[in-house]
Amino acid sequence: MTKDEIRKIIYEKRKNITKYEVKNQSNIICKNLIVNLLPIIVAKYNSKNSINIALYKAMNNEVDLTYLDNYCQKNNFTICFPRIKKHELEFIKPSNYHKFIANNKFKQLLEPEYGYIITPDIIITPLIAFDKNLNRIGYGKGYYDKMFTKLKKDFTSIGIAYDWQKTEES
Repeated sequence: MTKDEIRKIIYEKRKNITKYEVKNQSNIICKNLIVNLLPIIVAKYNSKNSINIALYKAMNNEVDLTYLDNYCQKNNFTICFPRIKKHELEFIKPSNYHKFIANNKFKQLLEPEYGYIITPDIIITPLIAFDKNLNRIGYGKGYYDKMFTKLKKDFTSIGIAYDWQKTEES
């Protein structure tokens, strides 16, 4: 099966889950990340005063990170969000946390209207599917992949998905 075929199948399945399932499963995923993974990753950056974490605003029934966002705010993480500018991804710490606008090209993608660019230590990455080796299959435009290769610093990327987004293809 090609990546495009996998994208189509998983995207259709994700479109058909209910808002209740999104919220319930998203909260379970976020709690699992907070309890089991975040402490290990945060320890890697323990010499920093503040850890920059990149989240995203969920679209099309992606895993909703609201629970994780609230946790990060309460625990003094510096939170940023992706913005596409000139065909590249950058991360913006919003100056008004409640003011997000639709991207000009991808209307369902919400981005900070104002803020400043920061480099994240931890990047929570959306995806369409992942394989048994935990390789990410994204939306197919390569924004995250290009950004990963351009980052000059050490960072941790965490792909976030529902368990049923796993594919046997590799």
